[in-house]
Amino acid sequence: MREAKRWVVWQYEVRDGKKTKVPHTPGKGQAKSTDRETWVTFEEACRAVEYYSGIGFVLGDGWLGLDADHVRDPETGEWTPGVLDEIASVQSYAELSPSRAGAHVITYGTKPGDRSRAAGEVWEMYDRGRFFTVTGDHIPGTPDDVREPAPGSLEAIYEKIGRTKEMQQAPRAKTPTPRSTAAPDLTDAEIIEKCQSAANAAKFNALWRGDTSGYGSHSEADLALCTILAFYSQDPAQLERLVRQSGLYREKWDRTDYATRTISKALEHVGETWSPGGGMGALPPEERYLKRVEYRRKMQAARREAVRA
Repeated sequence: MREAKRWVVWQYEVRDGKKTKVPHTPGKGQAKSTDRETWVTFEEACRAVEYYSGIGFVLGDGWLGLDADHVRDPETGEWTPGVLDEIASVQSYAELSPSRAGAHVITYGTKPGDRSRAAGEVWEMYDRGRFFTVTGDHIPGTPDDVREPAPGSLEAIYEKIGRTKEMQQAPRAKTPTPRSTAAPDLTDAEIIEKCQSAANAAKFNALWRGDTSGYGSHSEADLALCTILAFYSQDPAQLERLVRQSGLYREKWDRTDYATRTISKALEHVGETWSPGGGMGALPPEERYLKRVEYRRKMQAARREAVRA
């Protein structure tokens, strides 16, 4: 980024009663994210920053940016559940926004489609005609430099833009058992770990590796994996993100209709769901079944012993 002549400085201005970040060419007035003649080098921007609110980088020509707003408490540093996983999933440079309540991820590539943002949603994605403020406030756990995005990561985030409400309204045949207290959201890594240590771990691990043997089609295997994952998370975006990390991921998952349909079917089969604190409700369906069988056997043995006595 430092070597590219795509830098500007920016200043807060009030437009239509709203505080806005406006790009400038140092000492020459307003800059344009579509006019490279108004951009400068990193060094020029840094020399002039004391007279402005900050510096910024213009996206485009292969530079792509993802913007997550209002996802972090600037006082406590607490993030909205799942957002850090999504940021890390891109596997490229990420930093806090000037407000420290949001995040910017900068990577290479172009958007998978023509959507950039939707009102009320977390993520925005731009690959041209836009500049990002740059703070240098690096987010731990992400690379120190800009890298190619991890396969499927951009597509997974892009599909959330303008689709979140549609996914959240996916029909469910069953209502999860009410809980006395809300269960905390599990991270992607935590869900994978729990699946790998559950009673149906062999089934999960085979699917996670991409093994479709035993299923009539790849799509049936996709649904089986989603159903296992849905015990631990009912967030459609997280389920899709997890599948994209598995060996079952293929181009078909880039189709919104397929992803939505498969995840909706998986959620329809959700009965009891994972909850913290142990107990039968915290076990996957297969493990609950085995424990009930074991209990019945013990009860039958106890009755036989009582009859003999």
